[in-house]
Amino acid sequence: LGGSGLCGLTFQATVDAVRAAGSVVVAATGNDAALSIGQPANCAGVIAVTAHTKLGDRANYGNIGPGTVISGPGGGVGVVLPGDGALIYSTLNNGTTTPATDSYAGYKGTSMATPHVAGIAALIAGLQPAITPAALQSILSSSARPHPIGTFCATRTDCGAGLVDAKAAIDRLTSLAPSVAASVTQAGIRPTGSTINFTAAALAGGSGNTTFSYQWTQLAGPTVNLVSTATANTSFAAPALGASYTFAVRVTDGTGLIASNQVSVTSNTAPVLSPIAAQIVVQGGNLSFTASATDAETNPVVFVASGLPAGSSLNPATGVFSWNGAGPQGNYSITVTPNDGTFNGTSQTVPITVAAPVSTGSGGGGTTGLWELLGMLALGAVALFTRQRHAVKK
Repeated sequence: LGGSGLCGLTFQATVDAVRAAGSVVVAATGNDAALSIGQPANCAGVIAVTAHTKLGDRANYGNIGPGTVISGPGGGVGVVLPGDGALIYSTLNNGTTTPATDSYAGYKGTSMATPHVAGIAALIAGLQPAITPAALQSILSSSARPHPIGTFCATRTDCGAGLVDAKAAIDRLTSLAPSVAASVTQAGIRPTGSTINFTAAALAGGSGNTTFSYQWTQLAGPTVNLVSTATANTSFAAPALGASYTFAVRVTDGTGLIASNQVSVTSNTAPVLSPIAAQIVVQGGNLSFTASATDAETNPVVFVASGLPAGSSLNPATGVFSWNGAGPQGNYSITVTPNDGTFNGTSQTVPITVAAPVSTGSGGGGTTGLWELLGMLALGAVALFTRQRHAVKK
């Protein structure tokens, strides 16, 4: 939409207000085949769009002149290269006073060219929401395709920077934008309750601007209290058992271009080994006991043993210790450590006594079994208790 004449004060004030709010104004130059552009396209700060044909020539209706910023596909016949007059197709509705069936229709004009440019501007703003209107216009102009050789605008300076090019604009934006790497200083799964530190490292893009501002936000996981979210470094204490957390950092440079990245970390607790009693076995006897552990996140626990006597074993998956034909007599110890696939729990040392065979008293040189040995130990304990009781009475 537009009209003839110089930019009015109301138009200019409106454009200034829109730009101050961070948005751009894209306007058509007009369809009078003139060498001047109408308002509001001629207002300062407006992205003024003229039209070109399928062959890239200036459309024979498109206004050009000082203030023209860029050219968009407008359809129709060219000034130098007429072409086939192809139109710009868009959605339409066949109703005249009320909605009817939907349809398509072809049109030509700078009003067809302008939405192409506005749409590309929206793509840029979608990728870089904080981009300034001036920076956005600069990207559109610097990425424009030159007017083709042999066309009306090939040797002129009043047709704008060239033909708008969506892919080139996005590529240009990417080259100018900064980049940022996000990392956790202690990678991998961290103990629950520990302080986890993150760092963002920003690099300038093609703009060369190194004035960076930072913003950290949490994307997933139980809510935590991030410290210093507006700096390159942040941290938090993982409060929940076995929880996964994801955080994002956004870096904005001095031109309003942004870069973002994400980093994830998981908290965990070590398994806890259940106490294992000291073990006694008669030389030549069989000894068996089972190690067990609990894990707050219910992760499968395996058991690692060290110091195993010759001939003994501990099943890592079940925690079952076996020693058949234990011996020779003496004192032994093994160390059992639980592991949940991430962390080792506190180890425990288990003393094992291999006792000498106990004589049967028959002169035959036989031995009692383990049960007899334990029975004798129990009788000794009873006798000790009796002596202590008598001593108290006296």
